[in-house]
Amino acid sequence: MLGKLFKYDMAALTRVLAPLHLAALGVALLAAVCGLAGNGLGQAAHQASGSAGKLFGMFAGFAFMAFGVCLFLLLVLTLATFFVAVHRFYANLFTDEGYLTLTLPVTAHQIVISKVLAAALWLLVDFLVVGACVAMVLFAMDVFSEILSRSDQVGLPSLPTPSEWLSFAHSFLQIIAWLIAAYAALAAGSAAARHKVAASIGAFLLIAVAVGVVMALLNVFAFSALSALAPAYPIGSLDPYGPASNMIGNVVMVALAACSYVACVVRLKRHVNLA
Repeated sequence: MLGKLFKYDMAALTRVLAPLHLAALGVALLAAVCGLAGNGLGQAAHQASGSAGKLFGMFAGFAFMAFGVCLFLLLVLTLATFFVAVHRFYANLFTDEGYLTLTLPVTAHQIVISKVLAAALWLLVDFLVVGACVAMVLFAMDVFSEILSRSDQVGLPSLPTPSEWLSFAHSFLQIIAWLIAAYAALAAGSAAARHKVAASIGAFLLIAVAVGVVMALLNVFAFSALSALAPAYPIGSLDPYGPASNMIGNVVMVALAACSYVACVVRLKRHVNLA
């Protein structure tokens, strides 16, 4: 039954998110055009003089502004994917649509797992699409700049380094943890007699504050402990504070995801008598 739930959730998200990501490709193309136009007009502005140079410079400024807006829209797409997944969770479980969902012969665990897997898969697609779009735009601008400078040193874009992959994994873990936390906040807010959305926002803010306090305390403790051991580290060794902070962040995100998952399951079991 989990497979059927996952297919249903994926289909529901795809109906909204697939057109958005197709539009992202168009925005990336527009960004490339604006960036190339800005570079070309900028070169023309340097070469021209008088009013023509000022005119070229003005149009170059407009082109670069449009380029910046396009890149901003590409980055906003990740937030849009996040909010679409969160809205889908709320609408499917805590509105009139939830009457059908919560009467299916499934467990609370299956419902939450299906929602998390579908949203996680689309967020992964989003990261890859947005990253590829930004990389292609910047590569096109770099090639164009090399052509304008009449340089023969145009290379292919390099693959991500291991540290960049680790940063990607860390960022993805964070967004998944906060996604499940948003699910938990919606589940908690649904218990309010009135203003359920406002209660959900308040619950999410409380979760965010609690996570921030816990991370701050753990980092202070780690910093104090490592400072006490600092004389034991040889001169020129790697700084231990950065890795320790990253490890604390990962542990806190895993704990946040686990606690939020449990809260969602408990709330669903109390919301209706699921099997």
